Amino acid sequence: MSSKESQFNYEFPLENQNDDEVADMMEQIILSEKGSVVMEKTMNDIERSCMVETTQSLGRHVPACVMAQLTCETLRLAETAESTCSSKAKSGFPISSHSKASIPMEMPHATQYEAALLFVDMSGFTKISQKLDVESLSKAINSYFQAIVDEITSHGSDILKFAGDAIFAEWRSSKNKPLQEKKQARHKMMTLQKLKTKFAKGLLPITELDDCVHTAAICGASIVKKCADYPVYAKTISGVQGNIIATLNMHCGLGVGEMVGVHVGNNYSRREYLVFGDPIDQVAEACDSAKLGEIRASESALKRLNRSQPFKYQMKCDKGKKSVVIASGKRAFFCCKKCKASPQKSTSLGGGGEKIDISFDKMDTTSIKFLQKLLSFYVHPVVAADEDVESPLNQNLRHSNKESMRGSRRGSQISRRASQISRRSSTISTDAKERYRSEAELRSVFTIFIMPKIEARLTNDPVKNQKTFQLLNDIMNVVTSILHNYKGHLRQYIVDDKGVVLIATFGLRGSTFPNMVSERALPTCRLINATLESELGVDNQIGATLGKVYCGIVGGVERHEFAVLGPSVNLSARLMAQKNHPGVLVDNEVRLKAKKLNFIKFPSVKAKGYVDLVPVFKPLTAKETRWGKVNAKYVGRKKEMETVCSLAVEMSRAECKSNMFFLWGESGAGKSSFVVHTIVRVRKELFLKKKRPIITRNVCCECDTLVPFSVFRSIFRDVLSEKPIDDEASFASRGTNSLFGKGWDNKSFSSMSTNDCETTSVISRLHEICEELNAPEGFLGIVGHHLLGNSNLKMASVKKAPELDDIVAFMAEVFIRSTRHAEVIILALDDVQWMDNLSWKVVRNIFERSTNVLIVCCSRLIEDIPLTMDKDFWEMLNGKYRDSNLYYETYIGALEKSEVREMAALTLKCKPEDISDKYINDVYMHSGGMPYFASEILESCLRKNLCKRNADNKIGWRQHRRNSQEGLHYTNLNELLLLRIDNLDDLTRKALHFASVLGASFELQEIVEISGHILCIPEEEKEQHSLAIKTSLEAAVEEGILDVTVQDEGSVDEGHSKISTMMIDLDDGDGDEGNYEETATESIYIFCHSTW
Repeated sequence: MSSKESQFNYEFPLENQNDDEVADMMEQIILSEKGSVVMEKTMNDIERSCMVETTQSLGRHVPACVMAQLTCETLRLAETAESTCSSKAKSGFPISSHSKASIPMEMPHATQYEAALLFVDMSGFTKISQKLDVESLSKAINSYFQAIVDEITSHGSDILKFAGDAIFAEWRSSKNKPLQEKKQARHKMMTLQKLKTKFAKGLLPITELDDCVHTAAICGASIVKKCADYPVYAKTISGVQGNIIATLNMHCGLGVGEMVGVHVGNNYSRREYLVFGDPIDQVAEACDSAKLGEIRASESALKRLNRSQPFKYQMKCDKGKKSVVIASGKRAFFCCKKCKASPQKSTSLGGGGEKIDISFDKMDTTSIKFLQKLLSFYVHPVVAADEDVESPLNQNLRHSNKESMRGSRRGSQISRRASQISRRSSTISTDAKERYRSEAELRSVFTIFIMPKIEARLTNDPVKNQKTFQLLNDIMNVVTSILHNYKGHLRQYIVDDKGVVLIATFGLRGSTFPNMVSERALPTCRLINATLESELGVDNQIGATLGKVYCGIVGGVERHEFAVLGPSVNLSARLMAQKNHPGVLVDNEVRLKAKKLNFIKFPSVKAKGYVDLVPVFKPLTAKETRWGKVNAKYVGRKKEMETVCSLAVEMSRAECKSNMFFLWGESGAGKSSFVVHTIVRVRKELFLKKKRPIITRNVCCECDTLVPFSVFRSIFRDVLSEKPIDDEASFASRGTNSLFGKGWDNKSFSSMSTNDCETTSVISRLHEICEELNAPEGFLGIVGHHLLGNSNLKMASVKKAPELDDIVAFMAEVFIRSTRHAEVIILALDDVQWMDNLSWKVVRNIFERSTNVLIVCCSRLIEDIPLTMDKDFWEMLNGKYRDSNLYYETYIGALEKSEVREMAALTLKCKPEDISDKYINDVYMHSGGMPYFASEILESCLRKNLCKRNADNKIGWRQHRRNSQEGLHYTNLNELLLLRIDNLDDLTRKALHFASVLGASFELQEIVEISGHILCIPEEEKEQHSLAIKTSLEAAVEEGILDVTVQDEGSVDEGHSKISTMMIDLDDGDGDEGNYEETATESIYIFCHSTW
């Protein structure tokens, strides 16, 4: 307690009196004049004491160098404010965000230094996490961590990071300070011998990097000796120690060299302290080469270690090896005698190894609050939230105290509060050090590993280094802003042997929500992946998993961090580092939770903690989803699919003329399914060959024939949102400008929806192309306002309206310019029999003027519905372009009977030969071999339980169904569809009727609004009506008529026509618009087939 604090001799009795007695006594003191003064001072002292304890508690979560640096910065700013600011400004220090004095440091903030680095990698946690309850697991983990942390801190190290089940610890050299002192010594005629004397007496901190390496080696040798083969015992019912169920172990790597510590983030919400340099790679290689219970030193570390060793202890690396074993659990292979200039304990280390006494006596309450706020930026949000509850004891404390002085009515209440505060202050010191052990838990957590593919290395070029620091800072701000928007947590930002890695989570305290995976976690992954690439030009890989993990504090009492540990966390890191990465990969648990989303299967992987191979999936975006689902029961069309894939792969190899592939077929022949599955296969083929494609698709509706350029509304959004990767000049032009230096503040991603972000990006790209082409006035308005629907780009007044041919040529050029960076472009157009003539003109321009564009068109037979394309173009396709092998066409009709058998086997989940011929013949006869019709019949039979495995061990009709063949009495597809619709209730049929007017896809709120107006639903019954409509649509989904997905924020579905937009305007303005927006972004319903 400070001298100031010792003036007040009043003490609260805590043990021998109950709460009422203490409260009565407190009330008497408060009501007395002198007692009120003493009480106020005492309350202030208690408040200050609790604030100090909370600040120290937060300080245990950060490296000592960070704690020391922030403390010095706080003291410096306090002194600056006291000497330069007015009394009003001082009273606000350092809360005001507008004063330069209130900003502790500009981000990024980097410090370069030399250090010895020790990496301790522990193993065995995954195994015990599956055998122990959470209490025993927490005890085992932290007991082992405690033993290792004690060894590290006792040897004067600063623990930089807890990287999962590993620790980075450093011993900094402060040779720059001795050099400065040597200059002063020369000036004062101080001899070098006197300096050595000061070191010998411990008056100066450790200076030599050799001594740092030696001390780190001694520490590592002590760890492998004391902590190898650490036994974990079973917990018995009686509490007696049981048998050994597992052992924990570790191996270590030692490195040395120049490093840099970089503070990244911002000054209002979140920061991280990054450390990188050559020693990171050294310790990673050394540790990977070390066996369990060993420590290996890199070549650089070994050279410095040998300098302090007698000749007989000299070691060298074997030929072809980059490291050597210097100690094992049995013995050390070097001299472990400590050097005289051993470092101080880690709690006293400042930025350069100097001894700093972190004392709060020199800080006023405002400064302590400020330091506490700064520290909270560096700790996990769960920890920061927990500490905010406990400190600074209650922001209303002083206000309540003043109120109590005004009368005796509230005296009893305040006295009780004071008693509670006093009790807490007496136990906080003990609780703060021990409570973290009891707060661990096992939770289902969505873990995200993000790896920006950048090289974070220290160079001799300061400008290049600054660009690296700035990029790391921008990455941090982008990720934390998106996480803040979706209410996720950043666990850690680290540079290790894998590269730059960020770890985020959903599902911890404060970030658990209904539909968390589909509505928050997965959209976060996709948005981070897209934003890093589009805004920073940083390619990145993301792995995400869902599973039970250990959540809690890991480490020792004096130094620890919040972490998540478990098999699913390891799997997330594994998925992040996969080769041939598509951007975002997830495990099967994520897929099962996100039922509304669609996924593409990727090769399974073997992962630690999992017995079987783990299925891996790529989540589809809303744009990809609207193209249609990949059907696991899809069969046939292999030859046609192979033709398209071969064309795409061949075109990606070199620049060539564009090609067109036309697919004809009757309704129900599976044209749309063919396009969906072909696109998936093409994407995989090109991905494996490391080709960068652009793939976009449009499905035409019957009304599109009358809408000019109808096809290109969605297509332009797709291609304009593509960012050229090869434009190095544009990336370089950004220089060291921060992302948030462009006028983007902390509200960029939270207050502005991703729809706004994407629209801005699309329009911005359109502006660029218009400037490149020197487009005539009015073209931007035509495309931006009328085609893309941007109300801010209304067509400007012009003397003469543009010619249609000029608009067509301009639109084709926009497409070509937007896609020229891709190696191949796939333009898939489905149901082109409904495409308008002007869209055909644009397609023709693209086909004739572009390179490496493969146009895939699907249409019903031309005899049924003639195309609206120009006659001369049609003739050229079938003449000149066919002869030049630039135009291909094929017809798809009925499936073979064997293919229907294969489809039936997939539906019934059996082998094809297990199905009776009678069953297959009946299905084939009634479906005519048409894929969609056959699929509907098979699904209908399965739902109605019309088949079973009979006595001959073949799956066929049930005995009482053999003759009637119920469910097959329809002669065409329409009869089957009508029968299924008739089986639905009245409200569901009406809802589907309203939906069919809106188009191929629609939102729930649209149907609610339309049906409410048409059916004259009273205001008081609207909420109940909304629930009824939702239930009806879910019934249609169960019947297979509708499909449901979650729309990405920022995506625009071409199935929404202008009719959809106009229907929403039926609202008279009295409704809650906010509720509509929240509901509208949740689910998109899509008709499973155009026939519906």
